[in-house]
Amino acid sequence: MEGYKIEGNFLILKTRDESLRFTSAGYIEPKRNEDGSVVTDRPQERYNNKKGLPLNKHCKKKTEFTAFKMDSLPTGCGVYVWLVDGNPKLSYIGEAKNLRKRFSSGYGKISPRNCFEKGQPTNCKMNQNVLSLWRKGKLFHIYFLETEKHKEIERKLLAFYETDFNE
Repeated sequence: MEGYKIEGNFLILKTRDESLRFTSAGYIEPKRNEDGSVVTDRPQERYNNKKGLPLNKHCKKKTEFTAFKMDSLPTGCGVYVWLVDGNPKLSYIGEAKNLRKRFSSGYGKISPRNCFEKGQPTNCKMNQNVLSLWRKGKLFHIYFLETEKHKEIERKLLAFYETDFNE
């Protein structure tokens, strides 16, 4: 696991000029129905597509999404990292003005509009990855760093690390 290490509840990432300590927010677990099955949805089917927009590249007509929240994340701004335990490569690096909102109403609840061009395809992509990994018996672990310099730190990390899902 070159370039980062895990120490207890912390993920230590290095850039060219500093070492950063991210705190664990826990694992993303899809919301469950009463019978224990995972909640799935096809929000693209509910969109009133008056303009005839095509679906974005991460959403097909029958694509399923799930729902989740990350209430353990703070409401402040910062940088977050998605990691699958045992994978030597970071999965995704991002930044947000409100970390909890980014996960709970961005990635965790796909808006019908986001399934179409000019929506937010990254939300669709990462939500699909949550569902896909869960179906394989794996979960994403989320780490965060609260900071006002969230855009700058995200840029530094993306320049230093190759991830599975950042484009």
